[in-house]
Amino acid sequence: MQLHRSAFSALFALSFFFAGCGEEEPDPSKEADLDETSEGEETEEGLGGEETEEETDKEATECAAGSWDDDSDPTTACVTRTACVAGEYVKVEGDAKTDRSCAACEEGSFSPEENAATCTVFSTCANGVLAEGSEVADVVCKPEIEQLVTAGDRHSCALLDTGAVHCWGSNFYGQLGDGSENDSTTPVAVYWP
Repeated sequence: MQLHRSAFSALFALSFFFAGCGEEEPDPSKEADLDETSEGEETEEGLGGEETEEETDKEATECAAGSWDDDSDPTTACVTRTACVAGEYVKVEGDAKTDRSCAACEEGSFSPEENAATCTVFSTCANGVLAEGSEVADVVCKPEIEQLVTAGDRHSCALLDTGAVHCWGSNFYGQLGDGSENDSTTPVAVYWP
């Protein structure tokens, strides 16, 4: 019986010894330094206090121009910024952690290019509008007519303040001078050889 109790005692002692087996060994490089405060309380430096340089590097994600960090996870790729299409303008440019935001041009204005900083107000046409504007293009103004040059049976021509001549109307014989025989209800530039 004595031998049996000795074996039991040895097994009991070994069970305490191996109780910590299978647990992960603490990493000395990650162990917090324990300091005594003036009141005798223990504090852990590096665990919620100031960040170490290594921790700061892990959190910072460097994104290339035109992209941003959408999830603050340094292990994932940066995301390309939203592109504001023609007809929109950049409302907020965004930064390393936020995307660009866009807004539509207001009525009466346009932006012809991607990522425009602002929308441009439509031109004011002294002689009226030849073609309406859109969110991506300005209006086309009717040309300013300085003096009437000629009026035919079914066509007319005018000398513009720029020195150019524009004609409109019937063009059955090529009388509009644009190199075609197509009638035109709007002024077309006369082609000078």
